[in-house]
Amino acid sequence: LYLDFDNAAFTGSYEWKDGYLEGILYEDQDLLEGTWSQSDGSTGNFYFNVTDEGFTGKYNYTGDTEWRGDWNGTHLECYGY
Repeated sequence: LYLDFDNAAFTGSYEWKDGYLEGILYEDQDLLEGTWSQSDGSTGNFYFNVTDEGFTGKYNYTGDTEWRGDWNGTHLECYGY
């Protein structure tokens, strides 16, 4: 997962199905929220709770009323957070 920030807005990508992310950083809450999309046409929402070590979060598909699963990661490189 790679993220690029422009103030509080961000875009990003991940390798699985050419995934793409965009959203907003709520820095006072250490929270990222946004939408994701993939090359197969799948789309949805996500949130990440960010720490110095990485993030924990959830995702769903467009139209879902509840979160589907976990989306977690560890910082490998971080610039400016």
